Amino acid sequence: MGIQINGQTDIISAADGSLTISGADLPNLTQVVVSGVSTFSQVSFGSTINVRIGDINTGCSLTSGTNNNFLGASAGRNTTTGSYNNFFGFRAGFYNTTGSDNNFLGQCAGRCNTTGCHNFFGGYRAGSCNSTGNANNFIGNSAGRYNTTGGFNNFFGRCAGFCNTTGAYNNFFGARAGFCNTTGSHNFFGGYNAGRCNTTGNNNAFIGFYAGLCNTTGSANNFLGLHAGCANTTGAANNFFGKEAGLKNTTGSDNNFFGQNAGCANTTGNHNFFGGYMAGCSNTTGSNNNFFGLRAGCCNTTASNNNFIGRYAGLANTTGANNNFFGQNAGRCNTTGGYNNFFGRSTGFCNTTGSFNNFFGAEAGCSNTTGCYNNFFGSAAGFCNTTGCHNNFLGFYAGRCNTTGSHNNFFGVNAGRCNTTGCHNNFLGLRAGCCNTTGCFNNFIGRYAGLANTTGANNNFFGQNAGLCNTTGCYNNFFGRYAGCSNTTGSCNNFFGLCAGCANTTGCSNNFLGQLAGRSNTTGNYNNFFGLQAGQSNTTGNNNNFFGFDAGSFNTTGNCNNFFGCRSGYKNTTGSNNNFLGHYAGA
Repeated sequence: MGIQINGQTDIISAADGSLTISGADLPNLTQVVVSGVSTFSQVSFGSTINVRIGDINTGCSLTSGTNNNFLGASAGRNTTTGSYNNFFGFRAGFYNTTGSDNNFLGQCAGRCNTTGCHNFFGGYRAGSCNSTGNANNFIGNSAGRYNTTGGFNNFFGRCAGFCNTTGAYNNFFGARAGFCNTTGSHNFFGGYNAGRCNTTGNNNAFIGFYAGLCNTTGSANNFLGLHAGCANTTGAANNFFGKEAGLKNTTGSDNNFFGQNAGCANTTGNHNFFGGYMAGCSNTTGSNNNFFGLRAGCCNTTASNNNFIGRYAGLANTTGANNNFFGQNAGRCNTTGGYNNFFGRSTGFCNTTGSFNNFFGAEAGCSNTTGCYNNFFGSAAGFCNTTGCHNNFLGFYAGRCNTTGSHNNFFGVNAGRCNTTGCHNNFLGLRAGCCNTTGCFNNFIGRYAGLANTTGANNNFFGQNAGLCNTTGCYNNFFGRYAGCSNTTGSCNNFFGLCAGCANTTGCSNNFLGQLAGRSNTTGNYNNFFGLQAGQSNTTGNNNNFFGFDAGSFNTTGNCNNFFGCRSGYKNTTGSNNNFLGHYAGA
């Protein structure tokens, strides 16, 4: 062992395990060199001196540098004026010349550093290639090994930031985190292999095991979770949060995936927003989609411009585009149907290929499969519709049972509720045409208008309770409150006025015009009553023509009568084949 102090040999004594140096010019002591020592502990020196412990090359080039501590063979060998450095390990800080305020711990740690300052490298070859980079912290075996001029980096973990050269302001935490990063800056990678392949990508934040593993040049990405954004290469401005969120995304950009497996199959799709467990998990190239909720849009692959919000909303959609599904199970079975708008729980639930539909309200259009151009508004409106097209149902349970009926317009609570295959019907009012099943070309307007109609066709009922009881009667026109309200199977009747023909049941080819005209007629046929209360008592009489106020007012079963004039034939009851012309004629 040799001890040299200021190039001279001083008086040295040893006792009780302590080494005492005396007689030297201690106030001017600048260096202490110890070589060939196997154990060296409990040593203290002045505040401005250099400590060199190792071989003859340890800190051997020092000129004016002060307050350095070099421990290890060739540690700090080329340091000249650098100060306040701590190099510990074989060739630690070997090429450092003027760099100051550095801490290099480990074999070849900071080996190539020349003028870089304020660095902390801990571990075998940590920051070994750093030359002028400043304010870096590399801790771990080969952490930041190839960093040259990059500054303000923090690499923690084995091989973290291994290939970084000039990248700056990076934070890599975990083994091999940011391993391939060269010039990328302002990145934050946390987790084993997080951002491992990133080279020049900037402003990324990858947190989690294998998060952003394959990212190379993609920038402004935020990946949080196990395997989140694992396959992303050049995709930019993405936010993936959750286990395997955006797992297979490669070049897709401007995506936001939140939740486990959200958007996990997306590759090149852009401008998507998926939030929820497995939301949009099958999407590959589809763009401009927004899926929110458990498995919302789960099967969507290439379709674009969809908005699915709610648990299982648009679950089965594959290539259907331009759809808006809002509510639990809304459009759940839709596959290729496009341009649909479903709002409410289970709206359009079974729709597969149906397009251009608008369903609003819980379970509205729930059973629709391939029906197109339908508008259902109201809870359970058009609930059973499957293939019916060009229908408009507005109101609670409106057109609920419609299956294949098309070109129908039902407006009002329970309007057209039982319609199944009936087509070209227009029902407007509370329960208007409620029982219609297969009847076609009917127009029912008013509260309870055509309520009981089932298969009757080509009817026009206007007014409250008009044609209320009609079931199979066809080609009837009832206008007015209670007009033809008792008609069941009677056909080819025209009743106009309050209660006109209101008792008619099976009578056919009757024309009643005026308030209460023919109001008692039940089975009478081929009658023409025109005027207030004209033929109001007729029940089964046939082939009568009554024109005028109260004309034939009391006729009941009389047939083939012609009464013209105010109250003409007024008192006739059962008489037949009469012709009365004039005011009160035959009265």
